[in-house]
Amino acid sequence: MRQASRTDDGDFYLQTRLLIASEPENRFNAMHLDGWLRGLTMPDRDAVWSVGLSRRFEWGGPDDPLHVLLEWATDAAGEEIEADRARLTAIALAWTFSTSHRQLRDRATKALSAFLAPRLSLAAELVEHFRELGDPYVVERVLCAAYGAGMLAPRSDGLERLAGTALNLLKPPSCPTHLLSRDYARGIVALAAYRGALPFGVHADDAAPPYGSRWPLERHSKEVIEGYVEEGKTGVYRDSIVQSTGEFGDFGRYIVSYRVGSFGVAPARADGHAPTHPELFHEWLEEFATRATGEQMKALGEYLHILIVAMDQGGPMKEELKGKAAALHETLKAEDRDTFREHGGPTAMECGVPGRPRSTAATFDLTWASRWICWRAHELGWTPERFSAFEQHFAPHQGRMDHRIERLGKKYQWIALHELLARLSDNVAFIDDAWADKGSRYVGPWQVGARDIDPSLVLRATHAMHTNPKCWWAAPRPPLPYLSPTERMAWIEHDGGLLNDPSLIEVADPSGRRWLVLDTFTEYRRAPRVGGRRHTQQETWYRVRCIVCRKSDTARLARALGGHSLTDPHSLPGHDSAYGQFLGEHPWHPAWSHIEDWMDLPRKFDPKSIRIRRPSIEYVAERGGYDYSFDDTMRFRLPNAWLLQALDARLANGSRPTYLGPDGRIVFLDPSIAEEGPSAALVDREAFLRMLERDGLAAVWIVAGEKNAYGRSGCSVGDFNFGGSRLHTGVYRHERGRLQGTLHSEKLMPSEGQRVAFLGEKSDAAEREPWNPAAGNT
Repeated sequence: MRQASRTDDGDFYLQTRLLIASEPENRFNAMHLDGWLRGLTMPDRDAVWSVGLSRRFEWGGPDDPLHVLLEWATDAAGEEIEADRARLTAIALAWTFSTSHRQLRDRATKALSAFLAPRLSLAAELVEHFRELGDPYVVERVLCAAYGAGMLAPRSDGLERLAGTALNLLKPPSCPTHLLSRDYARGIVALAAYRGALPFGVHADDAAPPYGSRWPLERHSKEVIEGYVEEGKTGVYRDSIVQSTGEFGDFGRYIVSYRVGSFGVAPARADGHAPTHPELFHEWLEEFATRATGEQMKALGEYLHILIVAMDQGGPMKEELKGKAAALHETLKAEDRDTFREHGGPTAMECGVPGRPRSTAATFDLTWASRWICWRAHELGWTPERFSAFEQHFAPHQGRMDHRIERLGKKYQWIALHELLARLSDNVAFIDDAWADKGSRYVGPWQVGARDIDPSLVLRATHAMHTNPKCWWAAPRPPLPYLSPTERMAWIEHDGGLLNDPSLIEVADPSGRRWLVLDTFTEYRRAPRVGGRRHTQQETWYRVRCIVCRKSDTARLARALGGHSLTDPHSLPGHDSAYGQFLGEHPWHPAWSHIEDWMDLPRKFDPKSIRIRRPSIEYVAERGGYDYSFDDTMRFRLPNAWLLQALDARLANGSRPTYLGPDGRIVFLDPSIAEEGPSAALVDREAFLRMLERDGLAAVWIVAGEKNAYGRSGCSVGDFNFGGSRLHTGVYRHERGRLQGTLHSEKLMPSEGQRVAFLGEKSDAAEREPWNPAAGNT
């Protein structure tokens, strides 16, 4: 260590610290590192430690101590590790959360979640250790990892202690003013309640919002913001935080506006009503009139008069309106100009004009919010002198939607935003629907899209592929021969390649175990290479969907669906996908409450109500968002909440999301998580049918798909590439121990112009062999 500290290579020093961090016998281990880092302010720590971490993760190879630490913590999660080494490893991982390198921070979070899952008492100890650290970025992710550990934990040992620690954290005055930190702590308590691990007399609602925070929010003038500048090569400019959080900055436009726009200007009233801008403006006007000068009232009256006239006459009055607005602003103090804008002064009169639309609920002023975030980020210690060089030269030139490596200034912006959102959620109306007369109840950050990582999903990638798969749970590839345009049209008429029968529903794995397919989509294409590019010329696909009804409604439901084309996935209700919910929160957390259970079959199928429910839903983890812990967007199927309860099933783990029955055997899985093939919801046949019989339920399957013929230049029904479609829908149910059903088919033929153009296409040499439907030549 002495030798490393004497070098000018800060990266070598950091590399050495990480190399020995988990060694109990080395006095320079993670506890020594922890003491050194705690002695620095957050900006000073970021300038040496966070910057160095980003460099090491980006430039270090797989043998670099930082990469080794992350991989080892994930892989060794279930191993027996001495207590001191485990504690040192957890502390070292927690300190990596200070960086603005999202990929490093996210992967470290998942690694710590997995590492703490069998060590929930250590998770509680870690939360206590970091709870008062003056870096909300670190505290947030320590709580996140602890919550992830709780959801991933195979047992509840230590969960009561962890929940007690989280509950104490949420009590004033220690409750963090941070939207996500509160959410993770609240989630730990809710998880313990679900698993029956809360102390006697404690309830999950004890940890629910609101939590109480300072109000009103401080205002900062335009002049204060204009004072945040940095020197460039050609002059003095607004610094990067001002540019980013402002009206035209990406952070201000796409992040702040969306999240802040879900909150009102004032608290909801006793009857739940969320105030509108006209109402707030009249309240402001009454208060202002008690102290305004005659000059101010005269200027205000002239402005409002011209505003009403301008709304009727439009363009010709715009310049005069600008002039009256400027004259009014000249008479007002800076604070009154801000409150006039915040209470809707520029637009408040519009909804009082006859014929104008009803006013919407007043949302929090974006200028006020953006200025506060900008001010707060600087108050936290960000300065261009400290960080501009790193931000300009290290962070690669990325696209606007690539957030893998963010400026260190973004860290300070995120901290400020989550503090602002915490204060708004405690003190003003939550507006889920701006057109509603009443505000909604704020429940959690998923309502405003603020969650940015799922700590219970350790999986990095699936093997899902729905085109041309070769797997045991999908139909075998049908013959798709080389065909001329004429033969392609004849192929549409023929039953060959039409995928619709009970074998798509009942499948067996390589061991012979039988499964029922509840939901999947599979397609096969013939796409020869023409002119250097592949063009789809034949396509056949199918979709399986299962719906459940009361046993007494089975025959009526099957009759109602028969004779309809159900190729549109939205033709039946309940096409639910989970965005913003955590895998480990399913099905007990409020974030999942939007997923419906019983639904009505649309009346177009049957004039009398038939109640149905879907047994599976889709979970989506998007790579294009802010979670950089996995390799690509993942979509896979989960059991619906009612099915989980009916099967008495539970999540096995987050690295391979399968669900176990009471006997420990898998009863539900999406095989594409582990094997190459289409995403699918599979349920154990015996367990599912036994449950349906026990509960007086029945299942009906819809298998719907298409056969399509296209021209040389690809897939399109609307132009001259289209040669026809065959739409088919099968409705199946168990009768006398086996699946039986009916098949409905429709044809969509090309227009005369499409047909002439399609048949006039020249055949390639590879397509000249005549097609023999009986032979099925390929």
